Amino acid sequence: TVADAPVIVRGRIASSYVEWGKGDDGNRRIYTYYELQPEEVLKGKVAGGALLFRELGGEKDGRGMEVSGASHFEPGEEVVVMLGERNDEGNHDIRGLMMGKLNVRSNGSGKEILEGPALGGSKAEWTLQGLRQLVQENAAEPEGKAAERNAISPSTRPPTRSDAPVPTASQLQNPETEIAQSGEIPADSRDAGHLTWPALALLGGAGIAWGLFRRRRR
Repeated sequence: TVADAPVIVRGRIASSYVEWGKGDDGNRRIYTYYELQPEEVLKGKVAGGALLFRELGGEKDGRGMEVSGASHFEPGEEVVVMLGERNDEGNHDIRGLMMGKLNVRSNGSGKEILEGPALGGSKAEWTLQGLRQLVQENAAEPEGKAAERNAISPSTRPPTRSDAPVPTASQLQNPETEIAQSGEIPADSRDAGHLTWPALALLGGAGIAWGLFRRRRR
């Protein structure tokens, strides 16, 4: 999330309102707009003064729109928000719904701790200072290197149920059934060290001769 978000800002929510807005596709939708008083810009550039960002959803003109997983903010909340670049309206869209919001609180020792769904079930305590360091590490790496470092190459990871080779119809068929239907041993079996027809004929003849020999002795 840190690598993908062009703008990361810490601040306090001042106010909010609901209004119709235009999306990237040009369609009008209901958005909730939040005014943030920036206290620290961790990544990217923002205009001076209050920063305006928006999230899908809200109620306007008797019509309501509710988006599952959307982030919600209250006046006075101290937060870190992951935002996109300025849109055509001149404000910012939050990135990743609720994943783009982190609450900031102070623990008993004076550390500024981060909380929010973006941290998942991590038992590690994320601090604001830790986030600053992570932003700096991503900025120091070449573009796209952070994503490459965290990705597993398809050529090196073991095949999963979804990307393992799918057996063909001939692979799924019983080899004995193939022999019965074709009347011959498949070429791959002959070449793999299996008995050939001449060898089978010799063994069969030897078996018959041995049986006759035993009967005469009796």
